[in-house]
Amino acid sequence: MNGLLIGLFGYGLGAFPSAYLIARRRGVDIFSEGSGNMGSTNVLRSLGMAAALLVFGLDVAKGVLVVLLVQASGLPLLLALTALIGHCWSLAAWWATGQLRGGKGVATLLGVWLIVLPPLAMAGVLAAATLLLLATRKVSLAALGALGLGALGTLGGSWLSVLTFSSFWLVVYRHRENLWRLWQGSERMLDKTTVQRVAVLGGCASGLLALGALR
Repeated sequence: MNGLLIGLFGYGLGAFPSAYLIARRRGVDIFSEGSGNMGSTNVLRSLGMAAALLVFGLDVAKGVLVVLLVQASGLPLLLALTALIGHCWSLAAWWATGQLRGGKGVATLLGVWLIVLPPLAMAGVLAAATLLLLATRKVSLAALGALGLGALGTLGGSWLSVLTFSSFWLVVYRHRENLWRLWQGSERMLDKTTVQRVAVLGGCASGLLALGALR
């Protein structure tokens, strides 16, 4: 019963449409802007850095809170996937728009990994994402490349490995259109100024995690 309740809570928290509500407060329908995705990258392109950081922080918090609750309950870590599923297929977004939709899961996945992976491993994931973004200016490529490396780092047959690979492939599935555009060479790039600003933030976050791990 506890597992069911925590699973429902995790889905409900993940389904909270932070990007939609923040954009709506600014008079913008995020589903009608840019890629139409309910995530921080689309918010960044549509509303700017401040709004994107707020959305990103809220979406990360979804993953953090659910995995902490799962750990405290002593239940299998895989229950943390409910937050990711809720974020990607949000009933709240369906109620607001009539379509079962959501974000692509990167920020919420990072929230889960932030708790279950060693700090130095997470620092490596963020550093890899930052370097890939600087090299390509393509958010999807940077995110999937870094997350793939992070998942590979947990290989070993443990439940942690099952969780990281399950969450990674779910995010890959949500990025299937981006992958097709990457294959075709038509994936959108961020402008250089935005990339530099995001890279500074990513580098700082990676550095702080690394310092915390080495203390």
